[in-house]
Amino acid sequence: MGAVDTALLGHYSASALAGAGVGTGVVFAISCVGMGTLLGLDSLVPRALGAGDEAGAHRAYTAGLRLAVTIGVPATLLVLAARWLLPFFGAEQTVVAQADPYILGRAAGVVPFLLGVAMRSYLAAHGKTRPLVLAVVGGNVLNLALDGLLIFGDRGLARLGLPPLGLPALGAMGAAAATTLVQTATTLMYAAAIVRLRRSQRAAERTGTDAATVTDSGSAAGSGTAAGSDSAAGSDSAAGSDSGTAAGSDSAAGSDSAAGSGSAAGSDSAAGSGSAAGSDSAAGSGSGTAAGSATATGSDSAAGSATGSDSATATVTDTVTVTDTVTVTDTVTVTDTVTVTDTVTATVPDSDSDTVTARLAGNERAEILRHGLPIGLHLLAEIGVFAAAGVLAAHFGAAAAAAHSVAITLASFTFSAAVGIGSATAVRVGLAIGAGGPARHAEARRRGAVGLALGLGVMTLGALTFLLAPRWLAGALTDRPDVLDIAEPLLWIAALFQLSDGAQAVAAGALRGAGENRITLWANVIGHYVIGLPISLALGFGAGLGALGIWLGLSAGLTVTAAILIVRFWRLTAPAE
Repeated sequence: MGAVDTALLGHYSASALAGAGVGTGVVFAISCVGMGTLLGLDSLVPRALGAGDEAGAHRAYTAGLRLAVTIGVPATLLVLAARWLLPFFGAEQTVVAQADPYILGRAAGVVPFLLGVAMRSYLAAHGKTRPLVLAVVGGNVLNLALDGLLIFGDRGLARLGLPPLGLPALGAMGAAAATTLVQTATTLMYAAAIVRLRRSQRAAERTGTDAATVTDSGSAAGSGTAAGSDSAAGSDSAAGSDSGTAAGSDSAAGSDSAAGSGSAAGSDSAAGSGSAAGSDSAAGSGSGTAAGSATATGSDSAAGSATGSDSATATVTDTVTVTDTVTVTDTVTVTDTVTVTDTVTATVPDSDSDTVTARLAGNERAEILRHGLPIGLHLLAEIGVFAAAGVLAAHFGAAAAAAHSVAITLASFTFSAAVGIGSATAVRVGLAIGAGGPARHAEARRRGAVGLALGLGVMTLGALTFLLAPRWLAGALTDRPDVLDIAEPLLWIAALFQLSDGAQAVAAGALRGAGENRITLWANVIGHYVIGLPISLALGFGAGLGALGIWLGLSAGLTVTAAILIVRFWRLTAPAE
C-alpha cells in the first residue's frame, strides 16, 4: 500500500510526497513497538503447535488480540501527539503542512493494524497463507481506487473519463484516509479466515469424538468370516464383559424359525499388551427356544454360534464384551477374531519445547510480552533509524525528501518479500523446536538455512533491478526531474544493501522461531546507532554528500546487523556435543 500511496502522491506534488514520507516514518516508528510485541506470537504459536498444544496456541492468539487493543489505544494517542512535534524537526514548512494531516488520517488505523498483525501470525502458523495473499492483493486494489478518488478528487475521475462528483482533492490526507480504510478491511478479511479455520477445527474435533478409539478401558471391533455351503454375515462389537447372543432363522426346516440366546458357554483366551485380569473366561449355559421343529443350542466363546459351534480367538488388554449377530441359511462355520490394542502416548519434557506449553497456561499475555517486547524494541531501533534518515533528508529540501521517500518505498517493496520469507522461516523453525527430539537443533538450522537462501535469492533479483533500471523504477513513482535526479543514485546504494537487508530480515525471523529475541534488539542498536547513524551524519552533513551520504550510513548499519544475527543463529542451532 505504501508503494501505491507514493506512486500517486508522486504525481500530485513533491511536498505531498515528502510529507507522506515523513508522516509514514513517524506513524510506523510509534506503532512498530506494538507490532514487534505482537510478533512474539511467532515464537509461541508455532512452538505450541509443534508440541501438539492447539488449545495453548489459540489462548496465545486471543491474548494477542487483547494486547493489540491495550497497546493500540495509547499508541494512537502518541501518533496524534507527534503532530505537534513536526515543527521542531527542522523540515520545510511545505513538508510539515502535508505531514500533519497525513498523520491525522493514519492515527485511526493503528488499532486495526495491530489486530491484523496478531491475526496474520496465527494464520501463518497454521499454514493458512491463501487468505493473507488474497487480503494483500485485494487491499492494494482497493487502495489504488480509493487513492485515485481521495488524493485527486474530481480530477482523478476526469482522468478515468467519469463525470465530476464534487470531490475535493485531499492530497496526502486522502492517501492516509485510504490506507486506514484498507487496513480495516484487510483485518476483517483476516478475521473471517480465522472464523472459518476455527469452524473446521471444531468439525474435526467432533469427527474425532464420534470415531471409535481405544483407551485403557479397551474397545474393539471384530469381524466375522464364514465358511459353509451358504452365506453368513456377522458383526462384532466388543467393550466390557463377555456375553454371546446368537439369533438365526433356519430356512432349511420349512418355515420354522429358531431364536436362541446363550449366556456364553466356552472359554476365551486373552493375551494382550495391556493389563488384563488373567485370562477372560465365561461359563454359562446356552438355552434355545424354538418355534417349530428347530431347536438352537450353542456354546459361545466371546462369539455366539447358531447350529454349530463357534470358536473365537480374542486378543484383549482389558475386559471385553462381544455381541455377535449371525444370519445363516444352512450349516455355517463362523470364526470371529477380535483384536484390542491399548496405546498410551507420553510426552517427555524437552529442554526447548517443554516450557512453551507450561508457561502458556494462564500466562499468555506475559509470555507474549516476554518474547515480543524485545522484538518491538528491535523494530523501533530499525525503523527509527530509517525515520530519522527521512527527517534528515528533509533538511536538504523537498526534492531530497521526496527522493528519499521514492527510494525507501522501492527498497521496502523488495524488503517486504524478505520479511515474508522471514515470517515463514520463523514458523518452520518454531515447529521444529516445538516438536522436540534430539535432532531438533539440526532441523531448525536446516530450515533457517533454507530461509536465508530464499531471502538472498529474492534480494539478489532486487539488487540487479535497482542497478540496471533505477531511473525507470523511480519514474513509476514520480514524474519530477529534480526528484528523479536525486533518487537514481539512492537506488544504486539500495542495490548494495539488498543482500544485507534481506539476510537480517530472514535471520531475525529464524531467531524469533527459536525463541531468541533479545539479540535482534542489540544487533540493531549496534549496527544502526553505533555504526550506521554516525556514518550517515558524517557523510551527509560533514562530507556534504546530502541524502547520498545518509544512505551510505544506512547500508553500513544493515550489513553489521545482518552479520551479528546470522552468527548468533548458527551458534544457537549448533548440534550438542
